[in-house]
Order: sequence, then structure tokens, then C-alpha cells
Amino acid sequence: MSDPLDRVRAVFDRAPFIADHTAGAAASTVIGEGQSVLTADYTIHLLRPASGPELTSRAEVVRSGRRLVVARSDVWAGKDHCASYVCTLAVVDKPLA
Repeated sequence: MSDPLDRVRAVFDRAPFIADHTAGAAASTVIGEGQSVLTADYTIHLLRPASGPELTSRAEVVRSGRRLVVARSDVWAGKDHCASYVCTLAVVDKPLA
């Protein structure tokens, strides 16, 4: 990505998507069988433009309860920390088929 606007677009377009999916995957590790999580609220801080061909993300569960899970994730482009994300996820029961 040589164009500076492409690097900025990578953060705005991809970082929230990657951060949300990573946080959802982390939250899925603390819920019961037959349940799923849905993002109820989030805050994202876009820290810098992404540079490089690949974005990576790591997430952790901050607190889990019976009906809500709080998770945090961070997004990097190489060694550059591009975004910080905190969300609340609602725990819902999957409908019986």
C-alpha cells in the first residue's frame, strides 16, 4: 500500500471488522453450548494508518457474566498498533431447530 489514503482506508474499512470478529471469537470461549454472542456496544480508537500487507488482531475477555461479556481487542499492521477496540456482547440462546 504505497498510497497514504489506502493505508487510512485499511484502518477504517478493515480494522473494526477484524477487531469485532476477534472479540466475538474470544467471547465465544466463555459461553455455554447452545448460546451465541451479538455485539451490543463498542468503542474503537483508530490509532494510526495501517501499513503493510497484513493486519493481525488479538483479543481477550475482560469480564463475563450470564448475559453480557466485555471483550477487548487490538489490531496491528506489522509492528504498528493501529486500533484498540472494547465491546460489550450480549449472550443469546440459539433457537431450537
